[in-house]
Amino acid sequence: MSLHGKEKIWFFINRLLDEREVTEDGKPIGLHPANDLNNHYPPMDFVQMVEKIEKEHNAARLIAMPTDQTYNKYLVEILPDFDNYVQELRKDPKYLDWIGEKPEPAAATPKISYAQASAKKNGVMTGKEKIQAVVEEINDAYQGLVTGNAVIVFSGNLDAKGIRLREQKQVLDILANDKKVIKYTANNTYASQADIPPSTQVDVYEIASDVGKTTEEMFAEILEELTYSIDVLSGFEALADELLGNAELEHQQDVYLLRLLYNRVIAILDAVVSAGVVIEDDKLDFAYIKLTSLIESTLSKQTMKSWEKAAPELYDTLLGHAEDIGEGWQYSRAEVLKYYAKLQKDWMLSNHVEFELDDKLAALFEEIDGLIAEHKKAAREAADNWYKRADAFAKDFRKKGVVINKEPKPQPVYPDDTAPLRDDDNEPAEPEKTNVSQDKVRFDAKASRLTFEGKSCGIPDETLEYYICKLVFKNRKAAAKEDDILEYTTKSQDSQRAVYDAMLRVNKKAREQLGIGKLLSYKAAKVRITAKYQ
Repeated sequence: MSLHGKEKIWFFINRLLDEREVTEDGKPIGLHPANDLNNHYPPMDFVQMVEKIEKEHNAARLIAMPTDQTYNKYLVEILPDFDNYVQELRKDPKYLDWIGEKPEPAAATPKISYAQASAKKNGVMTGKEKIQAVVEEINDAYQGLVTGNAVIVFSGNLDAKGIRLREQKQVLDILANDKKVIKYTANNTYASQADIPPSTQVDVYEIASDVGKTTEEMFAEILEELTYSIDVLSGFEALADELLGNAELEHQQDVYLLRLLYNRVIAILDAVVSAGVVIEDDKLDFAYIKLTSLIESTLSKQTMKSWEKAAPELYDTLLGHAEDIGEGWQYSRAEVLKYYAKLQKDWMLSNHVEFELDDKLAALFEEIDGLIAEHKKAAREAADNWYKRADAFAKDFRKKGVVINKEPKPQPVYPDDTAPLRDDDNEPAEPEKTNVSQDKVRFDAKASRLTFEGKSCGIPDETLEYYICKLVFKNRKAAAKEDDILEYTTKSQDSQRAVYDAMLRVNKKAREQLGIGKLLSYKAAKVRITAKYQ
């Protein structure tokens, strides 16, 4: 496909938008002439096009041509007005048609209060939300019809949205009898177990133990599933437009709030490590906990499940984790920033919809901004004092000299039948035989499974997650050194980030499948079981 006129600019801007998602913040974006730009641009044309975009829109700047040092890629810098330029392009219906989107009618900036957001139940759908979810499922099937008005909806799909079987019938009855926009009949999807597809039966036998159910219970649930044959009547489309329009607006509101919350979380963690001296701050910690609680409340909504699944792990609290944050934030910051960039992009593509915050949230954000400024000032002062003391010690050292006793320390004499004490940094060759109570987490290295209070979750064999579990559970009271973990794999040699990420994946599995808040912790290049589960 060849490009003509404005299409060359549109293609270039779209490639920048895509690559920005996977490029570290502040770094130039690399674009290969063939692999990324599909050979659409002769070198001189490309240079002139980018210069035009820089001079007229201050959106992008070409800083390097393809060379061996740049891996044969153009290096392009994103300039401050890039997002504004993208919004200008999106006002052009031809551009939207070219990227496969329909123009949206301009709307007044909605003023929606967040006063009710914090009062919503955690993960519990309201009646309105249930109706919206069912209407959305029907509407998706209806919009895909070429002719006719009969659609099929499966109870399993509605159950995945959080609507139980009894509630499904209640909502469908409202739409059929009260709203009179559909007619429906319900039939069992499978008459007997023999009708269930073989692939589904295999899945049941494989995952039954993982979800804590017997195969009989799982087959019984499958046999309860219903297939709804629905005739869409006049009036349904108007109802769908009304309900789903409101649902989309509420979703945009939640994404907007989540974006603001993560912005402040990143600012707080950056402030904590900004001066190179980590100091604990009760007020800042309290504000941080408020933010993470609001994040959890927002992500618990049914419409935010995709955002919840992709959300990076955050610290529960700032207190008691000084060394962990000081060393760990440098690794997890990139992951949190990528998530924040996705929120930013979603909000940008929703036409920069601005929502009005209620007074409490506005006051909270203002308070947090003040606390961040105070903390940075205190951290700088603490760092300056530390450097002054270090300089004074160095001067005193050079002036007076320090006598270092190089004689070996006397070694304690042990009775012949007493084993010497081990150094904490040396791992025992064999695990100590301790009586572990039944309520503690266990790791079966042969089965590669974690178990806790009757629940279990699998850990992929021959992975960093497996070797982390193997070493930390080898001696529950001792920490596993990062270097020892990396010895088991050549693919991640000398990669601290790989060990830290693998630990986060283990924590995520333990949280989702075993109900454990934080199984492992990372501190001073070591991974250990948190004290609660040792």
